Formats: sequence, structure tokens, C-alpha cells
Amino acid sequence: MAPHPPPLRVRERSVLLALVAGLFGGALSSLLLVSLDLATHLQTKNPSLLYFLPVAGLFIGGLYQQFGGRSVKGTNLVVEEIHRPTERTPGRMVPLVYATSILSHLFGASVGREGVAVQMSAGLADQLSRFFRISKEERTTLLQAGSAAGFAGALGTPFAGFVFGLEVLRPELPFKFERALECAIAAFVAIGVTHFFGIHHTRYGVLPSGLPLFSLHLGFAALVLGAATGLMVRIFIATTEALSLLSKSLFHSFGARAFCGGCLIIGTTFLVGNHDSIGLGIPKIQSSFIAASSASLPFEKLLFTALSIGFGFKGGEFIPLVFIGATLGSSLALLLQVPIAFAAACGVTSAFGSAARVPFALSLFAGEHFYPGFIIYALAANFAARWVVGSTATIFPSQHLLRITSFAP
Repeated sequence: MAPHPPPLRVRERSVLLALVAGLFGGALSSLLLVSLDLATHLQTKNPSLLYFLPVAGLFIGGLYQQFGGRSVKGTNLVVEEIHRPTERTPGRMVPLVYATSILSHLFGASVGREGVAVQMSAGLADQLSRFFRISKEERTTLLQAGSAAGFAGALGTPFAGFVFGLEVLRPELPFKFERALECAIAAFVAIGVTHFFGIHHTRYGVLPSGLPLFSLHLGFAALVLGAATGLMVRIFIATTEALSLLSKSLFHSFGARAFCGGCLIIGTTFLVGNHDSIGLGIPKIQSSFIAASSASLPFEKLLFTALSIGFGFKGGEFIPLVFIGATLGSSLALLLQVPIAFAAACGVTSAFGSAARVPFALSLFAGEHFYPGFIIYALAANFAARWVVGSTATIFPSQHLLRITSFAP
């Protein structure tokens, strides 16, 4: 009888798992982007849908109250399990966050989509551990690869996705490059899958031609813009946390929290007098690269997003933070005597980079999304923003656990 073939070596199996994670991430990102584009289109064409946001919130909260369990932690659960793998992420997290994020967008909540893609991609990849006997180390690799695939697939930037998978685990610490190959494979496979499905990723803006590779004036402006964005991010994180604590202290029911949040969003819309800051707001981001934005716009978006996330609507923070950063930068361009598009781009890259403590990933995103020569300005803006935000503030509180255990004796 012929001998059994030898089992795959651990590294080979990790690469195979990363390939599967990339396929999952690309397919799920494609599904999510198409679905949310449709939801956003319907919401834009029917602004009166906003008045049903409290009812949608009641339904969303009820779903998580009944079925959510650990899934309610969202992306934080993925970060926790990457760092300290204890229990497989619930399989229901994928359909739950998919369905509830569509409802949130359809009825006008100010939430994003990239965080949802990360949750779906990593969550589905983690289900492979149901069928294969894999070690904790392999499971960590699988979750990181899934995160990289989701981020890359949603944004269309494979290098940024690859680094995000490494950096979100170890912010401001030496990366663990042992998993770099797996994250890279997953990110590039995910991009290939989205291209296969014909997905067109959002372009936020175009930088003017002829920007110098380095200029002291532009470099200084990037630092100032990063610091200003960092201040906004710090206010955003504090406001979101405060509203989340307030909603939990007032209501034990998830549904009641989101219902109240929906009512507050409607009331705030009446006070503001327009719908510019509800939903994704991508047209406002794009216009901020062309003409100076109103100075009040980033503050309005900050409030709507903090209300949406703090009271329990589902979605990511990436696009709302991009909106805040782009419009803030655009409004400061004249003061700093720099091109409007340059100022907006500095805000785009430093907002999420400082909020999620992933400055390298977002600097690479800037290089891929705008042009490679912008990376040096993006790095300057990111690290200025991160310095202002501080060493503890983050939209992913699970990173605090990482920091404590990483330095534990």
C-alpha cells in the first residue's frame, strides 16, 4: 500500500489559508460595495427615508440584542482575537453586520463601510477553523490576512491593505513581519477578485500636477493640517465614547438606544438645515478637493457620526473620518496658502490613520490613491495627527489590551 503523503508544512498551509481569506475578502467586499452603493443611491433619491431611521434603529438593535452576542464588539472583536485567540468569532457576525450596515446606510445614518468589510472578511475566514484543525498561531495569521483582504478589497489599495493587516495588531510597535507574506497574498488576491467582479472603487479626489516631491512650505503645511485633523479626531473619539456611555446608561435595550439615536439625528438635521452630513457623503468629500469647504461642515459630520455610532448604528468609521479630514483640510487651504486638493488629501490620510493608529497603512493608501510622491507629506500629516491624538485614544479600544500585554513582564 502506498504511503500517505506528508502533511503540508505549517508555512505552506498558512499561505493556502491566506489565499482563501483573500478570495473571501474580495467576494465579500464586492458584495458589500454593490449593496451599499444601491442603499446610498436609494437614500439620496428619497431623503424622506431619514424619517424612518428610528424604526430601522429599533430593528437593528433588536437583531443584536437577540442574536449579536460577542458580535456587538465589531472590529474590536477581530483585533482582540488576533492578539489573543481564545474563541472563534461567531459565524452570525458576517450576515448581521452586512444586513444592519445596509439598513443604517439606507435610512441615513452617518457610518462607513470599510470596517464592515474587515469584520465580514476576517469573520468568514475565521470560520475555516470549524473545518480544519489549525493552531492558535495559524488562526491569528488567518484573521490578520482576512483583515488585510477586507481593507484592500473595500478601498482598492492592496499595499495599504497588506500593511493594515500588520499594523492594526501592533500600532506604534515593531511589526511582526512573520505574517507579512500571508497579509500580502490576501490583499492582492482580494483586489483581483474585486476586479473580476467589475468593482469600481471610489476616487475621493485628484491632486494638482506639478507638486514638488518635497517642499519646506508644503511639509510644514502637512504638519499643521495633520495636527488640526488630530485635534478633530480626538474630539470625535471622546464624543463618540461619551454618547455611547450616555446611551447605555439611559437604555438597557439595544433597540431603544438606536431608536433614540435616530430621533436625535433627525432633530439635528432640522437644526443644521440640510442633509449634507448624513449617509456616506462622498460627493461632499469629492467637492472638497475642488473648492474650499465650509468651516462648519467637518463639525457637523463629526456630530452626526458620533450620534450614529454612539447610539448603535452599524458601519465603519473610515469614510466619515475621511469626510471630516477632507473638509477640514479644504477649509484651511487658503489660510495655509496651499492647493485645496493638497490640504484635503492631508486630511483624508491623517484622519483615519491617527484614529485607528495605522499611520503607515494610510500613508501607503495616499500613495496608491493619489500618487506615490505624496507619501512623504502623508507621513508628516499622519504622525502630527497621531501626536495630537495621543498614545491612548483610538477607535479600536482593543488595542489598549494589546499595548498592556505587549509590554507586560
